[in-house]
This record gives sequence, structure tokens and C-alpha cells, in this order.
Amino acid sequence: MIYSESQIQGKFFDVDGMSMHVVDVGEKTAPTLLCLHGNPTWSYYYRNVINNLKKEYRIICPDHIGMGLSEKMPHKTFRAIDRVQHLKKLLEQLEIKKFSLLMHDWGGPIGARLATELQDRVEKLIFCNTTLTEVRSLPSFIRFASGTLLGKFFTQITSGFLRTMFIFGSKKGLSKEVILNYLFPYKTFNDRKAIYDFVADIPLTSSHASFNDVENLKKLLPRLAQKPILLLWGLLDPCFHKGILQNVEKHFPKADVLAFHDASHLVLEDKAEECLVKIQEFLGK
Repeated sequence: MIYSESQIQGKFFDVDGMSMHVVDVGEKTAPTLLCLHGNPTWSYYYRNVINNLKKEYRIICPDHIGMGLSEKMPHKTFRAIDRVQHLKKLLEQLEIKKFSLLMHDWGGPIGARLATELQDRVEKLIFCNTTLTEVRSLPSFIRFASGTLLGKFFTQITSGFLRTMFIFGSKKGLSKEVILNYLFPYKTFNDRKAIYDFVADIPLTSSHASFNDVENLKKLLPRLAQKPILLLWGLLDPCFHKGILQNVEKHFPKADVLAFHDASHLVLEDKAEECLVKIQEFLGK
């Protein structure tokens, strides 16, 4: 079955006058796990986590504004720091006091910055194939996609960036149904505006508007070093490669690390069962 809204039971919240789609399942009294997707995915990426952990945890999976089923904003551009503020306002509406974070791709730096600002409320952190401050270690194809006309063609004008993820992002391969579900929210040029904005927001030079945000995050990350942290990584990821994992480990030398030699960027797709077991074990400690 191709995706329909009834499958995920999402709700919509007003955030700064914009409609944010949020999956919110589980008992409100249960420990909360906030799941943050990256680019160009959406909350669908966490469907196995939702289905398997919702009896033990309150699972909250927002779609960033402009992504997934959240309102598309073709005339607005958001930086990562804006998305941190969106999440803070969502947490206020949901009256979430304590929570853990599960983050993938660009959900990592967004969630890390959120955690540094709300560190007393954050319990545990799980990072999956992401980067925090290692933008200069990103491969050339990401640099190509960031802030160029050809990059805009690749990410927004066409669905090339999305389809590249299906080819290189999974070692085991994705079924046709899963691919169609990932594509579901991104049918048109306007639907894909935020996909381009994410890559255009990568500060590859010191003159970039987000450069200081990354520099500030470097200074703030030590606030999280004593938190329980788990790193889940597919080592075949052509984007967030082994070198980036090693840099992230330097930020968090006490982190628990589970790396897979036969998994790629979409590690929760390639190693769904193994990751779920590890996540349950880590959160249950």
C-alpha cells in the first residue's frame, strides 16, 4: 500500500503561523523520544521505530516545515537555526518537559543545538549517520549541490537528489513501495524547495550566513559530553563517511558506538532490526 495519512496518524500544529505535521503516539506519561529526520527524508524514516517502541515510549516525529507533510513554504527560506526554534515552540505546545533525541542526517546538528539549549531537559541522545560541525569533510557532490544553479537543478527542479539517495543510501535496496512513500511529499518544484534550502544552508565558507552557527555549536557541544550518547552508523555512507564518524566520536569520547560495515546512509532501513534492539537497550538502561 502506498502511503496515506491514516497510516501514521499525524497531527498538525501551528508553529509561527505555519502548519507542522507531527506524529505523536504512545502514552503521554511514558518517556518521550523526539525523532528528527534529515534531508531529503521525512518522519516516514522512523516508521519502524514508531511501530515497535510506541508501547514503551511516547514517540514524537515532526516533519520540518517545508518537508514531509508539513506546510510547504515556497516563498520562505529556513536555516537550521530557524528549525531549532520551530522545535522549541512545538515542545512548548506539547508540554514536553523531559525527552531523549533520535537524529539522522541534518536532524543531527539541529537536534544537537536544541539539546545544548535545553540540556537540563534532555536525557539521552542517539545520532545516526549525521554531521555536527564537520562540514568541510563533506564529499564533493554535497559541495556541488550547495548553493549553485546546478545544485538547485539537482535538488529542487528535478527529483535527482531524492533518487540518488535511493541508489546510494541503502546497501540492501529499498522496495518500490518504500521508494514511492519517500517520494510522496515531494512531487513538485515547490514541494522540493526545502530540500534545496537544506543543502544551500551548508556553510562551506566563512562568509556563509550559517557559518557562525556551526562555530557556536562547536563551543556548545561540550555541554552534552556527559549525556548518555549512542552513535548508529552505516559505514558505506558516501556522504557521512567513516571519517565524519571519527570526528563525531571526538566530540563524544564516552559514546556507545555501533557501526555496520554492510549498511549505508539510511542505516535504519539497512539494519532495522539490529538498530531497534540497540535503541531499546540503550534507552532502557
